[in-house]
Amino acid sequence: MACLNTRVSIHKDRKIGKVLFIVEGERTEPYILCRIFEKIFDYRYTRISRQGKITYDVVSSKRHDLSQVFVVNAAESNISYIADGNEYLDNLFRMLINDQGIDFENAAIFYIWDRDRNSNVNTDVIKKLLSTLRNPRDSIDYERQGLLLLSYPSIEAYTASNFISETYSQEAATGKELKTILNDNKILQQNISEDSIQMATKELLKALKFFDIEFKEEMLDDMSDANLTVFSKEEEIYNQTDTYRLLSMLSIALLNLGLIEVIEP
Repeated sequence: MACLNTRVSIHKDRKIGKVLFIVEGERTEPYILCRIFEKIFDYRYTRISRQGKITYDVVSSKRHDLSQVFVVNAAESNISYIADGNEYLDNLFRMLINDQGIDFENAAIFYIWDRDRNSNVNTDVIKKLLSTLRNPRDSIDYERQGLLLLSYPSIEAYTASNFISETYSQEAATGKELKTILNDNKILQQNISEDSIQMATKELLKALKFFDIEFKEEMLDDMSDANLTVFSKEEEIYNQTDTYRLLSMLSIALLNLGLIEVIEP
């Protein structure tokens, strides 16, 4: 593969402004994002859970006063809850504007979700969202702003890509099955590090190549074609084998924010 000679570079002093992650899970996604943005990049990190009233856990940055990452749980884990405007998200955005001073015209929004068929069954909704949520900073035709990034079958695929070479060649049917595989092999998300997130980015490039997608920087402005291609081919594989090839698109967020850069040979 051509991407075997590709290098990636990490930029730890990059100013990213306000970044919002709307996530499905209440534990794993917030932990991984905290590990990346607060522990590795040292950005201000704010967690907003769905448990009862909205609560804040704020970690102040030692170096980045103007950059802040918000990680928010969606009201429900079913992806259909972000398909249309709803009261929970509308109230959330109003609160972030009023309490945190977020200017969403200049903020980046990412939706991080699992493609686990046990929890998200409506493929038409997913394809529509992949077509609409294709850029973290711009809305398309006045639809909801943001970029949807799926993991196959679950976010644990990102953890796997930090430590397993040729991650895309591994298979799992569900997030539960993948968690068991990682636990059996003592692959722990708390070991995610600066070096490992660079490996995860290289693994993403390999996976895209496997799906006949050549990564180009301009893709980051509109991820819809790449996301839909991956989704379609992952669904074909599942229909034939009852498993997904392990792949998380989370590294796209780091590339989009300029925190990791692909350097062609």
